[in-house]
Amino acid sequence: MIAASVSPARPARSPILATTALLACTLLHAQQPLPTGKPITPAPADPAIAAAIAQVSPDHIKATITKLVSFNNRSTLSSMDTDLAPNTGANAAADWIESEFNAISAACSNCLEVKRDTFTEPASTAPNARITKPTRISNVYAILRGTDPAQTARMVLVTGHYDSRNSKNENTHDPAPGANDDASGVAVSLESARVLSKLKFPSTIVFVAVAGEEQGLNGSAHLAKLAREENWQLEAVLNNDIVGGDTTPGNSTPPNIQDKTTVRVFSEGVPANATPEQLRTIENLGAEGDSPPASSPAPSSTSPPPTSTPPRSASPPEPPPTSPTARPCT
Repeated sequence: MIAASVSPARPARSPILATTALLACTLLHAQQPLPTGKPITPAPADPAIAAAIAQVSPDHIKATITKLVSFNNRSTLSSMDTDLAPNTGANAAADWIESEFNAISAACSNCLEVKRDTFTEPASTAPNARITKPTRISNVYAILRGTDPAQTARMVLVTGHYDSRNSKNENTHDPAPGANDDASGVAVSLESARVLSKLKFPSTIVFVAVAGEEQGLNGSAHLAKLAREENWQLEAVLNNDIVGGDTTPGNSTPPNIQDKTTVRVFSEGVPANATPEQLRTIENLGAEGDSPPASSPAPSSTSPPPTSTPPRSASPPEPPPTSPTARPCT
């Protein structure tokens, strides 16, 4: 998605809280299919989840977004530039994100394993290629290991992309603030790490900020390869891209209305028995990726999580094949 040239406004608290609630609940069990055609009765709030969500700070979120905007243009292609102003570009942004993860880890007695997944994306000769020369890409992530030996291999990954771009892919110098796309998603990763690192979970959470999204999901693709090579037992991926929704004045057509009480969850919905022709139609319409918006009520201790596959514009790593046992959210 192309970054909007807007100044970072104070983000809505509700979508961030709802996203964190999804993370906290999904961590504790594998995804389960939801019954169709029947209303879902809200379950009572889980006090532990509610207490964690109460620690989410709008000020921290705003500060993260503002800081990322200050790097001027976080284009992945800028990683190869040698003429950027100090403290600008993708490399400076990645360094800062890593420093934030390290600071969060220091506050929890080094409870996070902070790592970088750095690689060189080869030049592409494909028509309309967005990476036309070898380009260094760095994903930054932090692992909060689970405390239960029997469950620590189970992993949930929460991710956003820190790269941005303006209307010209090759322009790495003019402003590309990307406050919404996707500094907001990186703010979810960092704030979730800050809040959840203070708690103990039986299984593992991975907090991620990827690059290369605007050029073709390159960072996520490489992290998926890493996850497969290292046999990560990923049970869910929560990919956050443009958190908070569109609050442009004058929008009146759903889902673009100014409503900060809902979160749009993109989830795969392709019928198992669809014919090849039907699959092509679904893909052409983009109908496989957009579910009805999910409201953000108090978090539940028993509600199963939504099946969450991100929009095609920002796919996260695919989990390696696993056969996890579904567990209720506790």
